[in-house]
Amino acid sequence: MFNGLRSFFGRIRSWFVRSEPVPPPPPQLSYNPYKEPGVNIEYNTLFCDNKELFRPAGKPAGIWKVIFTREPVIESLKAIAEDTKVETRSRLLAYNVLRNRGVINAKEVLGVVIEVAAEGSDTLAVYKDLSARYINSTGKSMVWESGAGAGSGTNEKIQSILTISQKIIGKAELWKQPRPAPPLAGEFRITFLSADGTYIGDGKLAEIKSDAVASALVAQAGEIMVAMNKRAREAKPAAAPSTNPPQKAAAAAAPVNNAAAAPVSPDKVLKIMVSKSGEIRIGNKIITLREAEVRISQLASNKGTVWFYREAGKEAPPAEALEIIKLTVRYKAPVSLSSKPDFSDTIDAKGNSVPRAN
Repeated sequence: MFNGLRSFFGRIRSWFVRSEPVPPPPPQLSYNPYKEPGVNIEYNTLFCDNKELFRPAGKPAGIWKVIFTREPVIESLKAIAEDTKVETRSRLLAYNVLRNRGVINAKEVLGVVIEVAAEGSDTLAVYKDLSARYINSTGKSMVWESGAGAGSGTNEKIQSILTISQKIIGKAELWKQPRPAPPLAGEFRITFLSADGTYIGDGKLAEIKSDAVASALVAQAGEIMVAMNKRAREAKPAAAPSTNPPQKAAAAAAPVNNAAAAPVSPDKVLKIMVSKSGEIRIGNKIITLREAEVRISQLASNKGTVWFYREAGKEAPPAEALEIIKLTVRYKAPVSLSSKPDFSDTIDAKGNSVPRAN
């Protein structure tokens, strides 16, 4: 798969002279290299170059309110962009808006997207928060959560890729054009997502050995791909879902796990929280409805279960909460409702809170 690279540094393209004002980027294209629409959505979000792919379904709240406001406050955007506790992709979106407002940011790599077109297209994206997303040549999508798998060596490989990439962009100029179409068979592309913009290097797979630094980067990416594939194969089956309906009418069509069900493998559980204002979270990360759809469809294909918590559950639900339930119905993903933000309970068929099995 990783057999070549044409003079890597010679192929990195230029965007604009840094001493000039930063122009607004041209409209970004969306590409469809995979068969499934949901996977193509995820593919395009990897590059963090089109904030519309992240737009919440309802009224933007929290960091999204800052990012999507028509006249953003520069200091508020900087606070998001520079906050290492915020998901890296959200930080990249904030940096993009800052650049559009004429702010020139530091040359700091926050993400790297590696595309290899051998037998099909493999796409791996790694980010500064040590998260990774991988879409293999069959269109199967996998996620490595931020900081997951300590001791497995994967986090170290992600950090190594970011470190190598920082050195690479030090010798490069920014990319000027809209993001190009995915590489053709026998080609590869590496897209460096920096606070100051995007850098792109590409070449022929057959020539990758001509550059030792880039070869090392791509080789480590291949090891991460192998590790993520292995983790997906070794994931244990989820507990069999119950046929008991949930107590909420909005979720009536979704299969629900009984509170007394046996514990479920963490790899087979997607914990989704929706705040009173409509913010959707997985863990401590705010995501969009489109991202939630990708994760739910992926989970359903792996026969997993959605654990769902909604803030202020006795009040009318925000539109986002109803949309999450609709997505579980669409993808036939079992749902286990919870009344507690730590998901320590589950709601049974009578609407009672029951401790969740550990």
